[in-house]
Parts: sequence; C-alpha cells; structure tokens
Amino acid sequence: MLAAGVQHVGIGVLSGLSDWRRDWAMLMLHEEYLRKNFPHGPTILGTPRLKVAPGALFQESPFTPTRQEFLATIALHNIFSPTTAPFVSTREDWDMCVELAKGGGCLFTLNCSTTPGGYSLHHHGCQFTSHSYDAPIYSNKLKSEGLDPVFNWKASDLSGDTGVEQTTCQSPQVGTN
Repeated sequence: MLAAGVQHVGIGVLSGLSDWRRDWAMLMLHEEYLRKNFPHGPTILGTPRLKVAPGALFQESPFTPTRQEFLATIALHNIFSPTTAPFVSTREDWDMCVELAKGGGCLFTLNCSTTPGGYSLHHHGCQFTSHSYDAPIYSNKLKSEGLDPVFNWKASDLSGDTGVEQTTCQSPQVGTN
C-alpha cells in the first residue's frame, strides 16, 4: 500500500498473545523500516490489549500488559513516533481513553459496537467486554477534561503538525458493522 502511494496506513499489535515487550519492539522496528523505505510511514497505531471473553477456554494470559505498562508503552511510542496517532480499542474503559488522549492525543470511537451482530442484534453477544460511548454525552466530557474532540477530521489532521492537543473521534456510519 505504501509503495502504491497510499499516505495513511495503520499498523498495530494485539498485546497479550506473547511477550508484549518483544511485540512492541518488533512493531517499532517494522515502523522504522517502513519510514526508511517508503515516502510515508504509518499514521495510525492500533493498540488493542487481549481481553478475556466470557465462556472462552482461554481465560488469562501472563503476557497482557498492566494498565501502567500499557500507558508507559503508548507514551514511549508517542516519543518514538509523534506523527503516528494511537487508536484506542473499544476494549479500553473511558478513563483509559482520557488518559491516552491527555498523553498526546489519540483516536477512539464513539457510538460503536464491536460485538458480533451488535448493530443488527439487540443483545450484548459473547465477546470480551467492550465499551461504547454516546457521542453527544462523551464529547462534552472530553471538553470538560480540556480536550477538543474533532469529528470531521481529515487524514492530513494526523500529520502531528497542528500544535494543538486534540482528540479525534470517529462515529460509525449507519448500517455498517
């Protein structure tokens, strides 16, 4: 995609499947390789952490970073690559979203369902706990935290050159899963 001229691509790692320190080191090495070999490096960083699903055979992992380890890793990545915006998964609670936004900005989704059938079926499904935040209510909460939610953002907003601390929010398109 980068070789074809696509300017904005995302990369990421699901922390918790193996040693998260090694996974993040490999991710950063890969990111460095992309920056050196293509005109543009990644601009969005997926940051999901492994979460337990009710009824699943797999109930815990010794490899999942703690809250503080996760925050420190994202902070380190923000220093390593300040123009790559972390995308906070719906797996994270509201306080985590706000902490990450205050720590350098991030992308996260409001009014979202990641549960299988979440838009068409009216039940919570059998997936890990996920969070959906109502845009009108939570955008005001972001403002009360001193953050500026941006809904109509453009890919160029991810360049990191704005000089303004902002949180970019994304709302789902009606009828999509």
